[in-house]
Amino acid sequence: AAGYKVADGAATQVVVDVNTFFMDGYMGYKIETSSTVKAVAGGSTVFQKEIVQNNGFAYVNNNDLYLAFDQLMDMIAKQAIDTFSSPDFKAVVQ
Repeated sequence: AAGYKVADGAATQVVVDVNTFFMDGYMGYKIETSSTVKAVAGGSTVFQKEIVQNNGFAYVNNNDLYLAFDQLMDMIAKQAIDTFSSPDFKAVVQ
């Protein structure tokens, strides 16, 4: 489980919902995820963007699975950082 803490007096909260996580395949695998990044102020969503990522790999041993999952998490983190750095997001939270 994951969680976060809201800073005292925070006007806006960043919320990330994982909508789907799916992995399928035999010898050739694919991992797909869909997440929603939101800025919430006063109980209302004031900014929202969906992040969809996938990663395919050939399975040889468990290390391949762990590496593919780590790569996928890195891709999601990069896209989330790009979202948080965007002018649209900054305009909402300032």
